[in-house]
Amino acid sequence: MNLSPNTPPDNSTNTNRKDLLQQEYDTNLAEANLLRHRIALMKEIVNDLPSSDPHYSKLTIQIQMDQIELDELAVRATLISQQLQDE
Repeated sequence: MNLSPNTPPDNSTNTNRKDLLQQEYDTNLAEANLLRHRIALMKEIVNDLPSSDPHYSKLTIQIQMDQIELDELAVRATLISQQLQDE
């Protein structure tokens, strides 16, 4: 199928795109849920560790990095959701 910029995509292409966006959105939500669970588990471990433990600082940094990733996933979910509404 040749889609030039001036050729409107046919209905099956729109359906496939929407299906792919929905799959990406679902995967994004699943990944965010796993990440939230991981953060919660690491916070429990950190709470049980003394701050002098070498793993304490590693885990706190990992929690911060995971939180950044979770924020990025939330932004991505919003963008995908907007694209789905536009379809």
